[in-house]
Amino acid sequence: MSKDRRKKRGPVRAPSRLPATPPPAPDPATTIVVGGTTRRGERRRARQVKRRKRGIGVAAVVALAAVLLGSGVFAFARHQKHSGDKGAVRTQRTLLMQIADPGGPAVEAALLAHDAKRKTGAIVLLPTRVITEIPGRGSAAFGQAISLGGPKVAQEALADLMGITVDGSWVLPRRALASLIDQLGGVDVSVDTDVLAAAGGGTKVIIVRAGQQHLAGSNAVAFATYLGSGESELERLPRLQELLDGLTAAAKAKGRAAVLAAVRGLGAGVQLSSPAGDVANLLIGLASDERIEDTLPVHEIDTGGPTAYGIDPDGLRTLVGNALADSVPASALAKGNRVLVQNGVGKPGVGESVRSKLTGAGFIYRPGGNVPGFTFQHKPSVILIADATDASIATGQRVAKALGLPATDVKTSAEGQSVADVIVIIGVDYKP
Repeated sequence: MSKDRRKKRGPVRAPSRLPATPPPAPDPATTIVVGGTTRRGERRRARQVKRRKRGIGVAAVVALAAVLLGSGVFAFARHQKHSGDKGAVRTQRTLLMQIADPGGPAVEAALLAHDAKRKTGAIVLLPTRVITEIPGRGSAAFGQAISLGGPKVAQEALADLMGITVDGSWVLPRRALASLIDQLGGVDVSVDTDVLAAAGGGTKVIIVRAGQQHLAGSNAVAFATYLGSGESELERLPRLQELLDGLTAAAKAKGRAAVLAAVRGLGAGVQLSSPAGDVANLLIGLASDERIEDTLPVHEIDTGGPTAYGIDPDGLRTLVGNALADSVPASALAKGNRVLVQNGVGKPGVGESVRSKLTGAGFIYRPGGNVPGFTFQHKPSVILIADATDASIATGQRVAKALGLPATDVKTSAEGQSVADVIVIIGVDYKP
């Protein structure tokens, strides 16, 4: 079947400064010494990125993330039809795949979605430097979520960022991903540029030549994670797409039994929250799906440091509506259940605990960051509702019940607001 390839492009800037990791060992039979300086491949990327730089101060990044979350995802929830409406059964399954070495941030990430009933799928490439709210940890680049709180926190952060259900998480160290590729017989990819690795004496060697290639595991991973001189993270992401295209094709060719055995036998460092059989079905299913391949829509923001990105709300609405509508939770379609939460006590992990309780009760969790000075360390929590109508009071009391707080914490607010239906300030009486 044909694929709907709608790769969105972002800005061109200096490469992201992720922690250095050792390059794969060059193959003496195929490496070619280039010299003391890095040579860019002659083939320029056909998919050029469009520069859309928007400058903000470092202090504004947290506020920007919260505003973009509200103006993007939840607007979708109110205006798009959800294929999981009452009476329908959700058949799409989603998996967050991250390439991350033990203890480190995600180097690359993608959301994989497959609907076995409709035979449709999606691969959404995720810039690891998009700013988001990490539940219980504050605002940070998405790639840091796994090192700050582990796979579950990264999964929750992506679900909040996109406004969808993320069913599982699959964390693969580079070595494990290379092993998976080798067990599936390698991958066919189109290499856009010579892939270089450092050699002795300040020289560079070519470990993967540009052109159509059949790559074994270590070289395939080196290609997918390669960031050339002067390239941005968004310019690297299409290499991950090439790898995933090759991986799903190889999985289909090998068959389910071989894929299942490979997924189960990847060894130490792999963290998988979904059944291995589901992952095998997803990889094989994606190979035949009528699928959308896209990049999370972002724009560049200037933090005064390494390149970072913010969500493009309009682009996100379109992406979710086209590719992931079945994974928008039913609670996101309801009105009056958005709850913005601020941490007034300063206890680490409060946001994650509150999020879990609220989403479990059918509310939409909105991260509001910390109260300056943590002035509720000796005060009870406050649950602010818009007015004293019966409906608002009932909503406030449901929030209180979900959080294990007394109904007396519910107060009316004289100030109108549009980012949430209820605002919760966590105080000393909240018990995680």
